[in-house]
Amino acid sequence: MRTTPELLFGIVMMALGASTFAVIVGNMAALLGKLDIRATAFKERMEDLDDFMHQENLPLDLRFRTRAFFEYGYNHSRDIPTSIGELSTSLRTEVALHLYSDLITTVPFFKDCGKNFLTEVILRLRGQTLSPGDYLYEAGEQGDSMFFLIKGSVEVVLDETHGVFAELREGSYFGENCVLGLSDQRPVSVRAMSWCNLFCLTQSALEDCIAHHPESHEHFRKLAITQSAEKTMHKALGRIQGLPPPSPGGSPVSVSGTPINLTKNASDPLDAPEPPEQFLEPPVVTRALARSKYSVSVS
Repeated sequence: MRTTPELLFGIVMMALGASTFAVIVGNMAALLGKLDIRATAFKERMEDLDDFMHQENLPLDLRFRTRAFFEYGYNHSRDIPTSIGELSTSLRTEVALHLYSDLITTVPFFKDCGKNFLTEVILRLRGQTLSPGDYLYEAGEQGDSMFFLIKGSVEVVLDETHGVFAELREGSYFGENCVLGLSDQRPVSVRAMSWCNLFCLTQSALEDCIAHHPESHEHFRKLAITQSAEKTMHKALGRIQGLPPPSPGGSPVSVSGTPINLTKNASDPLDAPEPPEQFLEPPVVTRALARSKYSVSVS
């Protein structure tokens, strides 16, 4: 039979053992959490988001879509840390070209760019995520950027009457007229058909890149007159606006990369050769070259 002191001793030791075990497990959990700071920060962010949506009594469907958006962005984020900019020029170039090798190989736009210029453009790109059904932009909106579609597919919507005009897939780029300063309005709407990863290049970022690398200006002069998805859509838009709405059985044209054929009438192809266009100096190139010359004269 155990005495009272023995029972008290046993209780104290059990309490001490449980406390020690809790401290050890807690420290191990904290240590593991510090090993993945990004995951811990994301978890805290999602907890704050859940509290906000619960407090505002958002519908369950909207809550699920909001969480899915952030979770997809977390799992597919491609943003380069700002600390990469502190590396030496050669090392920064190697890191950027490695991280975005798929962008370089998928998008024909970058095929003829020099490494140094390409690195600076890459470091200025901003990632963007779209969930199915989201609009990237709508017709008539002001715009000063272009987009590179890395993953997923989007559809080009003319208007409520004509509906979907074409489908753009991985490797496509669009919005070059706005980034070059040739237009400040979006002529059509672009809507995501699936989860999409895009990169955005703004006009100010492009101007800075060309000012630092004047030798690249010819590439963008060619871009102003090169056949692309956007230019084919511009060309077809004028013809379609005068036509009746498409039949219900009609289907949008699939586009992958930049060379596209959106015609349904072989006798009048939209991608047929046209007379040479008048040489056009994109405003962003003009401003960048002026800045470059001014910098040289001052130095």
